[in-house]
Amino acid sequence: MLCAIAGLFASILVRQVLAGTNVGRSVPVPILVYLALSMAIGFAVWFIWIG
Repeated sequence: MLCAIAGLFASILVRQVLAGTNVGRSVPVPILVYLALSMAIGFAVWFIWIG
């Protein structure tokens, strides 16, 4: 659960950075892109934590 929350917050941070640089406008199907990004970051945190 902790890894999912970390992935969610990291995805929100990346979304804010992309929106600030106007790259977020060119993202196709943003809900799927940010969902996949959140899952990827969550898995990465999990792999790092488990070792």
